[in-house]
Amino acid sequence: MDEIEKKAWKEALEYAFNQLKSIKDFGKNAFKNYAIDLGGNLYPNKIVLEYCEAFLNKNYPKYSVTKQLGGGKPINDFLESKGAKGVILNDDTNSTNVNYWIFSPGSDASFWEEFLDDQIIAIGWDDLGNLLDYASKDQLKQALINLYNYETNPYNATNANYEFAQEMKIGDIVICKKGRNKLIGYGKIVSDYFFNDDRVELKSCRKVKWIKSGEWNVDHTLVMKTLTNITAYLADNDSSYKYYQKLIDIMNSDTSTIFRKEINLLKYKKQIILQGPPGTGKTREAKMIAEELIGDTSKQLRPKQIDSSIIRKFITKNLFIKTVAGDAKYKIIDISSSHVQSQKNSGTIDKTSFKSIEKAYNDNIWEESSSNSPDRRARAFAKYIYDNYEQTFPNDNSDQIKLIQFHPSYTYEDFVRGIVSKPNEDGDGIVYEAENKLLADFAKKALDNYIESNKTDVIVREENSVFYAFIESIKDELAQNENHKYDITEAVYLFSADETRFKYKGDNWVAHSKGLNMKFSELKKIIDLGATERQDIKKMTDVEELTRQHATYFIKIVEKYYDFKKTFKESVPTHAKIELKNYVLIIDEINRANLSSVLGELIYALEYRGEAVESMYAVGNDSKLILPPNLYIIGTMNTADRSVGHIDYAIRRRFAFVDVLPKDLSEEDNILFDSELFYQVEKLFDTNLSPEFEKKDVQLGHSYFIDKSTDGGSMDIRLDFEIKPILFEYVKDGVLIGDDIKKLIDDLEPSI
Repeated sequence: MDEIEKKAWKEALEYAFNQLKSIKDFGKNAFKNYAIDLGGNLYPNKIVLEYCEAFLNKNYPKYSVTKQLGGGKPINDFLESKGAKGVILNDDTNSTNVNYWIFSPGSDASFWEEFLDDQIIAIGWDDLGNLLDYASKDQLKQALINLYNYETNPYNATNANYEFAQEMKIGDIVICKKGRNKLIGYGKIVSDYFFNDDRVELKSCRKVKWIKSGEWNVDHTLVMKTLTNITAYLADNDSSYKYYQKLIDIMNSDTSTIFRKEINLLKYKKQIILQGPPGTGKTREAKMIAEELIGDTSKQLRPKQIDSSIIRKFITKNLFIKTVAGDAKYKIIDISSSHVQSQKNSGTIDKTSFKSIEKAYNDNIWEESSSNSPDRRARAFAKYIYDNYEQTFPNDNSDQIKLIQFHPSYTYEDFVRGIVSKPNEDGDGIVYEAENKLLADFAKKALDNYIESNKTDVIVREENSVFYAFIESIKDELAQNENHKYDITEAVYLFSADETRFKYKGDNWVAHSKGLNMKFSELKKIIDLGATERQDIKKMTDVEELTRQHATYFIKIVEKYYDFKKTFKESVPTHAKIELKNYVLIIDEINRANLSSVLGELIYALEYRGEAVESMYAVGNDSKLILPPNLYIIGTMNTADRSVGHIDYAIRRRFAFVDVLPKDLSEEDNILFDSELFYQVEKLFDTNLSPEFEKKDVQLGHSYFIDKSTDGGSMDIRLDFEIKPILFEYVKDGVLIGDDIKKLIDDLEPSI
């Protein structure tokens, strides 16, 4: 560079710094693997380049950036050639001396906002004073015991303080978490340890340059300790993929702050439509929004408290369980109605009560290990249950997200409710019954959860755990009876059971020789409505006709329920409560069907959530349909498809429409994007687009320009068999015009 160009770029970088220094959060994906150091702070290289370019265009147009730069490294290299200081953030070839830490910024991340604003991380145990005053880890441990009256070895507290002051260093990456299932950001350590006595609490500090903040749910359990060095951890047992990189990749993905606007809009409006031209990833985005929306509730699978039934599921005979410290094992010898008998490696045998295991789990008291604690086995068993709960009960969200694709012949009877033919269980032939289809069935699941989650703790305990325990007790009696019978009266008995019903009959019945259904849902209705005698059931309008006709048999089972309830010993914690869940229905190509016809009376229900509307079909004598507040609908719409039906204003005003437009993905990790071809094709929609169309409705989306050579889809193949055919179809339909348009399309070439 000549002297004038050096001066121009020096001023441009100073201008960029002055514009950027007051910004604390640069949003989604601003930082990847590379950044620019201006004045000792790190800034996204692409944004620095944009400010420099704006300054040069105005003041030194001769030196303005003229070439297209793709990806993080090319921008860093270019800016370094102009005098900037480039920084590599996450490059395995340059990270041999970098440690990666998981850090908890207070209980439930209570100090996170403060740490973000002050650009620090800090830990407590303030009575220790300056941690650099302790010559060894043993001195630090003894001080903790003396100052905080630890009755057990403060192993974790000692390590947290020692590692924070002595082992963490400038350049290390700190990953912050909230609870056990959520990441909230990461940054780079930029100072040595210091003790700040001016702070009210958490006085042991280090300065941090925060790179990313937001909220990201993870599909596994994060470590519990305040501070953990995870540098050596692998993402899984058989992989060289580092665990810290997995966590950083999650935070650099598109599953958090990028969708915050859409999620907030969806929560407000209840239904949105993602609209855009082909190839912009509308369906993929809909799935990611859905997963993010249910994320806050899907992690509730591990209970805060446990009971004996959960202990029995996990602690089984001949199982080996490590001590909390991990230095020995207990073998489970036997399990009684109230105790677990186990043998340690050393040979000592002891009994551990269920109550002590419940208390250890409910209070999370395995945090500080102790070889002398009388409840050490309870701690070990509780920790085992906690660590393995999600593996035993996998977090399957499939019942909370449903995806369906509309087509022109789709009807109300396909989507909401319709008449179906079924085999006649009482004899030959078939019967015709109304049944819920996808939307009505999904809405009912969401409504059931919504109602249950709003009940008091006592109601949940009484109505659910007792009722289902009663059902299970009858199933047990059926299984143990050698004739497989459970008497209702002297002449009628239950003889079969599945997940939803009992079957009952009489030996002398001529009709219904295969038996009749006694649905659990009908029994539950009778109990919920407080029926105590046969005539109460006869007067009910919300139960099925069979239930009223055979009220004698149903009330007999209900009476047995009341008897069972008197002797049933509650095992569910008194504060147990059903968690409210979100349910998301994704309708792909929503405008390909006649929406007014498909939705019918639900057009009203879309706007007035929680209010019943009358369906043209009754299921179980109930013709009402309700769309609850926790049911969300995401539609996708291809704006370039002119063959689809029109969305009328009545439906349009009930949805919010969100544009999903083509974008340059050259800076995205783990993909190879042909940005040059992308811009060549985009230019066609600037220069050759018919005035009857808008560019945002028809431009080819970014997914067409991702190289898929590993799957056989090189850019040569994608151009010839995916991109050009659509462009020529646009020419045929009059979307792209001009005398030379066909030649312009023919001349397109991939650049990678």
